[in-house]
Amino acid sequence: MRPTIIFIAGAWMICTMQSLRADSVVLNNGQTLNAVAFRRTADGLVVSTEVPGPGGKPMYADQTVPLKEISRVECTPPAALKSVAGLLSQGNTSAALATLEPAVSAVDPLGDLPGSPWPELAMVYAQSLLAAGNDAQASVVIGKLSKPIDTQAAASALQALRTARRGDYEKVGALASPVITPRGNPAVVATASIAQGLALLAQKKYQESLLCFLEQPVFAPDATALSAMAQRGAAECYFGMEDFDRAIGTLEGLLKTQPSGPEAKAAQTLLEKYRHRKQVVEHSKK
Repeated sequence: MRPTIIFIAGAWMICTMQSLRADSVVLNNGQTLNAVAFRRTADGLVVSTEVPGPGGKPMYADQTVPLKEISRVECTPPAALKSVAGLLSQGNTSAALATLEPAVSAVDPLGDLPGSPWPELAMVYAQSLLAAGNDAQASVVIGKLSKPIDTQAAASALQALRTARRGDYEKVGALASPVITPRGNPAVVATASIAQGLALLAQKKYQESLLCFLEQPVFAPDATALSAMAQRGAAECYFGMEDFDRAIGTLEGLLKTQPSGPEAKAAQTLLEKYRHRKQVVEHSKK
């Protein structure tokens, strides 16, 4: 089958070059298409490539390539992945989401094609949405991740976290347990572990819950969208075990690094409660 080619000339295509998503698309026959933009169809990828035009001005050709003929895409690593890590570690979720949303949209047509950065970006985006409490949009992203086989584990972990955050703890185990494996993706495992931690915390199984919350900083330190969630959960576990100093110290650390983050208000309320409880216990011992 010959690919469909449509020539386009216009200023709008110049703008797409500013959001270049992949250096090239490599076909099964070895042909390489250098791309400036993409669009997905039901069973194909529309690849926009630059071609010479009249008078030396560039023109752009839309070439529709069947997905089954694509070997891989060779992508420039998205700058958003690096920049949002710092924003999320500071609790600046709104700025991180503003950076992630266009980046995810840009690579969305590439989906789960080999070499696509979409799965990793979508994972971070969904984590950030859940951290911000935007369950509706997170569900949309999770739904997309649940379709390709290679991203179903990420979808299950994220759905487990969403379910736990909503207080539906009975469903968490079935979603989280299968993806918590020694060789699993660290970000996926950390996400599922925090979901399990929340479920165990609700059952007052503090030591087991604490181990789940400690999974993120130890094994997935780059999953910074989850860091405040994990810290707050750990603090609640320490408090449940009556280790007031660690509970207070953990919340103080959270508020120091993320003073205006999505967990800050709850952390401040808990901190006051924990300090008061510590004083009461210490006074009763005198």
